[in-house]
Amino acid sequence: MELDDTTVNRLMSLGLARYEARIYLSLLRRGSYTAAEVAREADVPRQRVYDVLDALVRRQLATARPGRVTTYSAEPPKRPSPG
Repeated sequence: MELDDTTVNRLMSLGLARYEARIYLSLLRRGSYTAAEVAREADVPRQRVYDVLDALVRRQLATARPGRVTTYSAEPPKRPSPG
């Protein structure tokens, strides 16, 4: 799948790394992916996908659903609390 470079660059300007932006956009397009599926979809090297997914989970931009095979889903960005 071809990801829109403009959108990837916008996410990068907000603090995401290129691979994080590519994977996050891919997760937004579908309900859930396995690590292997999202690596292929986002065109991210498979040996990097787990680190990138872990970073997105830590940033609360993705959730991991454990099972026989863990699946990942996008989460909407959290707005900072006022005050």
